[in-house]
Amino acid sequence: MAAPHVSGVAALLISNGVATTPNDVRTVLQSTAKDKEIPNGIRDMAFC
Repeated sequence: MAAPHVSGVAALLISNGVATTPNDVRTVLQSTAKDKEIPNGIRDMAFC
């Protein structure tokens, strides 16, 4: 479900000249991503 969002961000990075290759896009996305904390108890739940 995140593919449209990531595609949009990649398009913005490329159009603004921040990234010019797929590898640049990957590097920017990975270096600026922030981990979300998992609330207590959620870790033990199974998601389908």
